[in-house]
Amino acid sequence: MRELTSTEKTQLWGLENKFKTALIHHESGRLAAARVFYEKILDILPNDAETLDLFGRLLFEQGDLERAISTLNQAVDVNPNSSSGWNHLGVALLAIGNRDGALVAFNKTTELREDHVEGHLNAAAVLVGLGQLEKSLPRARRAADL
Repeated sequence: MRELTSTEKTQLWGLENKFKTALIHHESGRLAAARVFYEKILDILPNDAETLDLFGRLLFEQGDLERAISTLNQAVDVNPNSSSGWNHLGVALLAIGNRDGALVAFNKTTELREDHVEGHLNAAAVLVGLGQLEKSLPRARRAADL
């Protein structure tokens, strides 16, 4: 592997700073500011799974469910091993009433990361909503044990 040029190092540093800034804004509830930084990153790295996941979550928080689902689908297409991406996708699908799709996403979440408390709780809630109480109880118990 070749060494990065000084220009490439500067660009990488700039992207890292944009990502950190986006996270700070997002975690502080300054969604509009975070969105600007996520979009700048995605202009340069349109297939960065972590940024796509976080941007999808932000879009969901802003109520843009259609775009959130599209972005989160892209995130899990790029990185199908992202338990966070699958869980966020499940939450967004559930918000539009797609319980079956949400359950698939939550099952994938916990398949990838058995200790994912939210994934188990979300799956249990969907199963209750589907009238499958006998299947929901083990999921809720698993979450409680974690």
